[in-house]
Amino acid sequence: MAARETNKERREAYSSSVLAAMDGARDEYKQRIQEVMGDRSKYREMISTRKDKEKALLDILALDKIDLPTLQKAIDEAKDNLVVKEVVNKAEVQLDWLKYCKEVEAQLQAAVAEKVKENILAVLEKIEKEAILIEPKMLNDAKNVVAKLK
Repeated sequence: MAARETNKERREAYSSSVLAAMDGARDEYKQRIQEVMGDRSKYREMISTRKDKEKALLDILALDKIDLPTLQKAIDEAKDNLVVKEVVNKAEVQLDWLKYCKEVEAQLQAAVAEKVKENILAVLEKIEKEAILIEPKMLNDAKNVVAKLK
């Protein structure tokens, strides 16, 4: 009978040690799963944000009239969120082109302000030759000034 009691106590001790080890392993597993799920959520959020920023940038590029600061901000946000390089490069090229157009527009305004026919004609030729985007009203005003100067 004493042997039976001893065996019973050994089985119970072994069972409790195995269950304690299993509980510890289960707790470690749960904690690891929670960490992995947290990392997964962060990654999915990053992908979602990147797609949103890419869509926002493409939407801005699709507009007829693009605001330079808005485009610059969208490009910066796209870079920060790891948007595809081709899309960012396309936006940067568009930004550079729009800045150039603004420079030529400023040149046209200056030429109109000076009311020197040759300067205005040179800028108008440059605009037509390079297909530069200028406000239609400003372009018409410049052409009217040239017509008056003849």
